[in-house]
Amino acid sequence: MQRRRLVLGALILSLIVAAIVVGRQPVFWYRYIAIGDQIWTAQPVVFRPREVVKGGDGSELPFVDGDNWAITPRAINAAINHSELRDTDALIVLQGGRVEIERYWGTVSRNTVFNASAIAGVTTALLTGIAIDEGHIGSVDDEVGTYIKEWRNDPRGKITLRQALRMTSGLKPVEYGGWPWSEGSAYLFGADFGGALLNTELAQTPGTAWQFNPEDINLVGLVIERTTGVRYADYLSEKIWQPLGQAHGLLYLDRDDGLAKKSCCFISRPMDWAKIGQLLLDRGKFDGKQVVPAAWVDQMIRPSSAAPTFGFQVWLGDGHIDYSGATVFDPKSYMMPASEPFTASKVITFHSPGYQRVWIFPEYELVIVRASAQPSPHWDETNLSNILIGGLTANRAPEPPPQREEAVPQREVIPPREIAPVPISDIEPLPEDADNAEDID
Repeated sequence: MQRRRLVLGALILSLIVAAIVVGRQPVFWYRYIAIGDQIWTAQPVVFRPREVVKGGDGSELPFVDGDNWAITPRAINAAINHSELRDTDALIVLQGGRVEIERYWGTVSRNTVFNASAIAGVTTALLTGIAIDEGHIGSVDDEVGTYIKEWRNDPRGKITLRQALRMTSGLKPVEYGGWPWSEGSAYLFGADFGGALLNTELAQTPGTAWQFNPEDINLVGLVIERTTGVRYADYLSEKIWQPLGQAHGLLYLDRDDGLAKKSCCFISRPMDWAKIGQLLLDRGKFDGKQVVPAAWVDQMIRPSSAAPTFGFQVWLGDGHIDYSGATVFDPKSYMMPASEPFTASKVITFHSPGYQRVWIFPEYELVIVRASAQPSPHWDETNLSNILIGGLTANRAPEPPPQREEAVPQREVIPPREIAPVPISDIEPLPEDADNAEDID
């Protein structure tokens, strides 16, 4: 009887404590309880409230003209088969700025939006260069304490924007865990993204070592917002999303009219990221216009001694590749499994643990986008690009390429005339006076 009373008392006490906590952070608990296995889904419902990044009616990437394919049919079909076996939902391949492959599986289409996960940081890096060019920020080597008053007289204020972009800030990395009191849970589901960021401790001397830390990119994003005096979604829309003619996207907010998460969870289309990849390949130029300063793009893909395989939110080469025979991503080392090295000598990667990828191969004028709503077993980081590059170099050989064989199925590419311009993703059309994504749910 006594034991039963103790158990009942402990249960009641736990419920009281939980009720108090829920009362203090209802948004956190809604997200934490609702997330389930949605973290990898195309558009997790818990990423609310949200804010629209308005797109525009710009130029679409052209398709290959006639039969002037740069990649052989065999390589195209091998790449499609490889992708399908690894739970790919979208595969887009550009060569020379033209669409060679645009393939979707299941119910996915060009209009389907995905959680871009960690590759969202690339847009923050691009906006930093624009903000410097416009004079809002003095230099990439400015200390963040110059712009973040809370850290002005704090050792963390000595971190430079360059160090944060390269993830060598020295800030304590986010430790992910399933419990509600873990740092990772607070980072993903908390109702005060800015407070969590500014409470992050310094773990080591800035600029001395690389460590993947999403709060680094949130720090840079906060500087952009404070120096421009413009909401992050509006600045991203005006400077990048509209000039590239992207569909409307969605940013995850900590609360209504609150702070956007810059390091993660940008709901957008794979085709939008194909354009971002092409933008980097063309040194910041799109459709004949200089959207991002060329010199800044050059800096983005330049390594450093502290981060020899990482630039400004992009991976360089194969320093993040594990050739040991592993078949799954290692979240501790951040290494990706692969069976063979990249064929290309220069590789730029937008990398996400959620298996959203953009690979850029400058020497082949090649951009590959792969998107999925979930991680894939038996992942291989290099095989897909090697298949495509093999087909590209075969078509570049002096001797004429072999004739198509009847046994080889034709590539499944939607010709331009069958694609109606779509200015928005699967979300409802944006009202003219809408400022928040909640208006378009």
